Amino acid sequence: MTLVAKTDSKAEAHHGISLFLVDTDTEGFDAVRTLDKVGMLTSDTAEITFTDMFVPAENPVGQRG
Repeated sequence: MTLVAKTDSKAEAHHGISLFLVDTDTEGFDAVRTLDKVGMLTSDTAEITFTDMFVPAENPVGQRG
């Protein structure tokens, strides 16, 4: 999964955002429920939660921020 996260809380608006690759088997990652939707039925959309999940430092995509 690609995770988009605000990594610089002092940056304004859309600045300070980073991308990370997260294996869905990572401890603390959970897809709580699959959501019903009107279109694009071939790809699942789910509510996900992160509970004390750790993303390794080697998982960023591109430069931080």
